[in-house]
Amino acid sequence: MVRRQQGFSMIELMTVLAIISILAAIAIPMFRGYQIRARNVQAISDVYHLYLFENQFYDEHREYVPIAVGDKQADGLISKNVTLSDGSTVLFEIRTLTPDVQVAVTTDTNNQTLVMGGVAAGSNDIIALDPDAANGYHAIPLSGTFSEASLPAATSGNDLSAYPTYQQ
Repeated sequence: MVRRQQGFSMIELMTVLAIISILAAIAIPMFRGYQIRARNVQAISDVYHLYLFENQFYDEHREYVPIAVGDKQADGLISKNVTLSDGSTVLFEIRTLTPDVQVAVTTDTNNQTLVMGGVAAGSNDIIALDPDAANGYHAIPLSGTFSEASLPAATSGNDLSAYPTYQQ
């Protein structure tokens, strides 16, 4: 009686291992790219919400609010008292921001124009928006730590023209 061999040969196991390794080598970088893009979408969402709140505040008080990175609390809340040019104090508050995204807003000296940006945890790009420009969000390469100084100065022109438009 002839015995049948059971199990896998070493060549079969090595072949399966090689195929799995090739698939992993392709999938892991793609997965990381998808993670970064998803985080950048969070930054876009926060910058957009900031844009809406800044415009609402401007409609009511005729001034924009400069926001430093440290103004946002760990739970995503920005709540600060703002002294307007007429001397009155008004509360500026946003509760809908993502905790993992840092945001900042720079304004000109009269608080009449602004540039805003945000960077998600793990991203190498600042997603920035200048309402004076009609070409959408821009990607500013992040070098070092994100702060309001990472954004260009706010003027009445397109302050982000030197940076590429963000492509998803």
